Amino acid sequence: MLWFGVHYLVEEVSNWRDGQLESVAVNSRYLIGGRIVRQQWDDFQRGTDGLQAYRVQAKTLADFRRRHLGFIQHWDPATFGQPWLDDYPAALPERRVDLDLKGAPLPSGLRPPLAMAFYWVRWLRRDTQAVSVFLPGFKRDLLVDLRVTSSPSASGTLWRAPLHYPALEESLASNATALVSPDGYLSQLAFELHTFRGSGRGIITQQGCEGPPVVPARWHQ
Repeated sequence: MLWFGVHYLVEEVSNWRDGQLESVAVNSRYLIGGRIVRQQWDDFQRGTDGLQAYRVQAKTLADFRRRHLGFIQHWDPATFGQPWLDDYPAALPERRVDLDLKGAPLPSGLRPPLAMAFYWVRWLRRDTQAVSVFLPGFKRDLLVDLRVTSSPSASGTLWRAPLHYPALEESLASNATALVSPDGYLSQLAFELHTFRGSGRGIITQQGCEGPPVVPARWHQ
């Protein structure tokens, strides 16, 4: 039996105006044993009827060079995490209507996954509420409505969200939790997922943080 290391890298960059999502860009890379399986760069811009999608991708370096020569410097997986949005227009990205999030207006308080998990969870009201999460790059079921509940704990506030999605097993409950300290720091993220193919669990804990928590400008009076 052969074992190969699997690397799945995701970067999310979002822009906001008055607390509303204006754009979100996602770079995702999937490698097995050092071999590139998929690399794509998606950009979603708010338009009159929702978020309009653009995509850059190719299966091989030769194909990438032929289709996106002006963006070739970002092909190497070693460049992951380096700024790329300024070079995106030179890539001549493909307009992808099938990836659009259609809706006018968009749901109030719409969040992409990483911004929701690592940032906005710290500013939720301390009660039960519904949050709309946009899954950028998905071709269907682009929106997930999370019912988020909070409960006090010795370490701060524990947020819990049951996860319901077509790809998840309904008979076994999937969920995500976030622990926010009393002074507004994200201390821990955890998840438990059950699909028809298997299950997975994960936990992310804070190893260190310096400086005061960032307060969104819209909360300043």
